Amino acid sequence: MGKKTKRILVICVCVTLAAAILGGSLYLTWLYGAGALNQHDHTAYAETRDLLDFRAPFEADYIWIKEDGVAVWAAFSKDVYLEEDADLATLDVACDTHYWLWVNGEEIVWEGGLKRGVTPMDGFYDHVTIQGKFKAGRNNVSILVRHLGDDGFSHKDSGHGYLVVEGTIGDRPFVTDGSWKARKFAYEYNAWDFWNNLNYRLSERGSRIDGADYCEFWLGEDATGWADAVVLDEAKGARLAGKSFPNPLPPKTIGEPIYFDTSLGKTTKRTTLTFSLDVNTQFCPYFEFEADKSGRKITYYTENKALDYKNTYTAKQGDNRFVDFAWISGEKLIVEVDKGITLKRVGYRPTGYGATAQEAFQCNDAALTTLWQKAANTLAVTMRDSYMDCPDRERAQWIGDAVIESGMSFYSLSPESAALFRKAILTTYGWVHADGTIQTVVPNGTMAYELPQQNLAFLVECVQYVKYSGDETVVPMILSMAQGYLPLWKMKNGLVVHRKGSWDWCDWGKNADVAALEN
Repeated sequence: MGKKTKRILVICVCVTLAAAILGGSLYLTWLYGAGALNQHDHTAYAETRDLLDFRAPFEADYIWIKEDGVAVWAAFSKDVYLEEDADLATLDVACDTHYWLWVNGEEIVWEGGLKRGVTPMDGFYDHVTIQGKFKAGRNNVSILVRHLGDDGFSHKDSGHGYLVVEGTIGDRPFVTDGSWKARKFAYEYNAWDFWNNLNYRLSERGSRIDGADYCEFWLGEDATGWADAVVLDEAKGARLAGKSFPNPLPPKTIGEPIYFDTSLGKTTKRTTLTFSLDVNTQFCPYFEFEADKSGRKITYYTENKALDYKNTYTAKQGDNRFVDFAWISGEKLIVEVDKGITLKRVGYRPTGYGATAQEAFQCNDAALTTLWQKAANTLAVTMRDSYMDCPDRERAQWIGDAVIESGMSFYSLSPESAALFRKAILTTYGWVHADGTIQTVVPNGTMAYELPQQNLAFLVECVQYVKYSGDETVVPMILSMAQGYLPLWKMKNGLVVHRKGSWDWCDWGKNADVAALEN
């Protein structure tokens, strides 16, 4: 076989494979979209804002950088000069999508904000209280914003990145405006990674990280050479953000780096290393290494590779140190290292939802105690901005999963865990359709589904939440959803008549007891 024939054969195989993958993707989109509700017409949704306690509109400027799109990271810096110490600062912060905040180089907020969508039009804001961090003289406030820039099964994109801050430092107003310094940060959307772009469920995207551009600006770098922040048109900023609802969740946790044994020496060829964590967890990878020249690469990911994303860091010559702000989840960190790299430290910072295990279960059977601990940890890795069906492939709040997880968290996690089901109630209420239909996966900018059995279970679990938490503020929302949704069902002999919804969720196996699931 000649070289030309081989080339033609390779091209044909590649084209066939690409066509098969594309066809399969389109089929799955059709399959799961065929029963979808109408979510692209906002008039399909009920006007549910009346029971949601939104913040008054921001008066500060909405700011951004000149670049925008999918997976854009933006750095912002603002110097503040004070005549005396300020014991207290209070800031309201909103952005699309997450942010990190430092004062004078000290970490104050790690991954603040929430994936957007308390309603299809509205987002969240954080109320941040900072005590004893602002001193007389020069102070620096640094903020890093991650704009997902893409819809998903747990996020409704606003259409443009933005940051708005409004508050006081001491008795001095502090707001975002055109005097802030801004620049694009080191992350670049890895658009050429074919597999990276197949997962339409996940808003997060893999990135290329430029080591030459990865500066720890939050440590007080002089930002005078940065561009001025772009002030968005007032009407545009307000339209993008919609109304702002207070973040109902506790701050996310972030631990100090935990290091693996990396006695490898300088690599002489591309090498793949696998590091095992003590337990499956959400984490942010951390690296320190020396590169013999610029352009050397480190690619890293977890064992959960199915339709998941990878990040690649491109080194500068010499010493490199970086933590990836984008969390991943798993029990292994897999690292592909170019030749010419000497690893000094590889580790991770554990992160998660702001609740802890109660360690309430103890018995004289070590295996059962271990099982309880593993179950509690499994619950923890499915909690973050919302309850999740899985922390890698979808990160989506299927409300049936939230029902099961919340019921367990009431008994196994600290009281802060209850706030996550309160958020589930708020967002589900915010996405109710005009005909009373409850949308099963919210927030969701990609597709709209109704799985009736899950929705009925949700209404029952709402009652359990109120009993457990004592939170009666959500009762009007629960009643509103029940009064709108239950009339969609027909009754026979005192039981609800089966409704298929977007598809028959209970068709996972043989002999499913559908009547029991629904009643």
